[in-house]
Amino acid sequence: MDTDTTGIVIGSTAFGSLCTLAATWIKAKVARRAKIEPDPLNVRRVADCVSVKECNRRMGELEARLCRVESRVADGFERIIGKLDALDDKSEKRSCDLHARVDLISERTASLMGEVGMIKNMVKGKRQ
Repeated sequence: MDTDTTGIVIGSTAFGSLCTLAATWIKAKVARRAKIEPDPLNVRRVADCVSVKECNRRMGELEARLCRVESRVADGFERIIGKLDALDDKSEKRSCDLHARVDLISERTASLMGEVGMIKNMVKGKRQ
């Protein structure tokens, strides 16, 4: 055999092997996909399905639990609002008491200012 013929034979063999490999890979991929996809004509009972009655029962239980949680949260918020209102009332009373004490000091200071003013006027009058 001469060199050109040998090269053609080796190249053809390599190309044929690659084509066989590619065909095998494609066939395996198609076979795997066929196993994953369900057959729509083959109908059979599945063990992990839930009946409509069971689904409705579970939904009823969940709804009842949700109502209980909402009621507890609403009660908690009412208690918090009551406590905040009590704190507001207590703070308002404290503020009013403080103002009453400050008003007394202001009145006494004002009367002392008047007396000091009269004394100043008397002192100024004696100087003149």
